[in-house]
Amino acid sequence: MHNEADDYKMIDRAAGVAFSNLQRPVVPAWVNKEPITDDTRFWPTEPDPETFNGLSAEGWEYLLKLERDARKLQGLALFLGGLLVLFTTVAVIMYQAGWIIH
Repeated sequence: MHNEADDYKMIDRAAGVAFSNLQRPVVPAWVNKEPITDDTRFWPTEPDPETFNGLSAEGWEYLLKLERDARKLQGLALFLGGLLVLFTTVAVIMYQAGWIIH
């Protein structure tokens, strides 16, 4: 005779194993390739006078250019979204007024 309680125990055990496998941190192999030295440390012991928050002057210029481009694209997206709403509203009004055949 088949015991249903054993099935539930087996399912519970399998779920526990699967959940414990999900809890293990997965570290890519490249993370531990190089030893941590003063040159590869995330927080350098002495700040480099040529950089600010790890970016050089050229890096900051590039970052600011990207931000300007992003703001332009955001403005364009808002403008086009407004046009879409306007055209949709006009089309609905024309449809309700009978100016568009329906």
